[in-house]
Amino acid sequence: MLNPPDEGKLGITFAYPEAISVEQEEEIKDVFLKKLNVFFQMSNLELIAEIK
Repeated sequence: MLNPPDEGKLGITFAYPEAISVEQEEEIKDVFLKKLNVFFQMSNLELIAEIK
């Protein structure tokens, strides 16, 4: 999506095939954010991913 509504914010829903612990969920979110931000940097995009 190139021009998302709501000031450029996108919503992402994480779905897991089985129940995971809170620690596993945090680890997955952290890894996802790091990979997404590295992609933005490599693509010369002035974007920062964050989870709230």
